[in-house]
Amino acid sequence: MSDDRHQPTGRTMDREISPLIGAVPVEGPPAILLALPWLSLVLLLAGPFALLATIVVAVLVIAALAAIVASPFLLVRHLRAVRARHVAAREHAEPANPSAAAGAPSPTSVSLPGY
Repeated sequence: MSDDRHQPTGRTMDREISPLIGAVPVEGPPAILLALPWLSLVLLLAGPFALLATIVVAVLVIAALAAIVASPFLLVRHLRAVRARHVAAREHAEPANPSAAAGAPSPTSVSLPGY
């Protein structure tokens, strides 16, 4: 059971719809008169927004490339600073006389007999 006889053809639909295109819904102007100013506004503003979006994307790409290029230099600078702090801390913690670190008596701590 097919319902092919109830399906309208394109020509039939065109004949039924064509009077409705210019019809005024209830009262007021046709829809095209209301949509045309909005369409004009959108088309006028599309260019500046596209330009702004392009500038923002370009700035983000340049910032990302700068971060990629600068990161090795920043890493090396950080590692050199950490190493310098480590060496300075090690020199500060070690005594100036290496023999004192080994447990040998220092020359200033020699005691005289009877004193």
